[in-house]
Amino acid sequence: MYCLDASVIVNAQRPKEPYSSKSRAFLELVREENLKIFLPEIVIPEITSALARATKDPKTAYGFSMALRMLPNFSFVPIDNHLANLAAWIII
Repeated sequence: MYCLDASVIVNAQRPKEPYSSKSRAFLELVREENLKIFLPEIVIPEITSALARATKDPKTAYGFSMALRMLPNFSFVPIDNHLANLAAWIII
């Protein structure tokens, strides 16, 4: 079980970015092994925004982000104040 940051997904979609191949390889492993991925809901606008700015194609960026919701091993977690505070506590 993994929790991914939006930057991993964005980086994998941008081949000219540093470490893009490593991000792509990790996401390929996620697909091949059907690893369970948890993502905070905020990754949807983060990914859409980053890809739209980078590609100048907001419709495709939006479509890509919406397609992520269809992946059976991706679970999107709503984040409220309590969960955000708990996550911050766990980090330290």
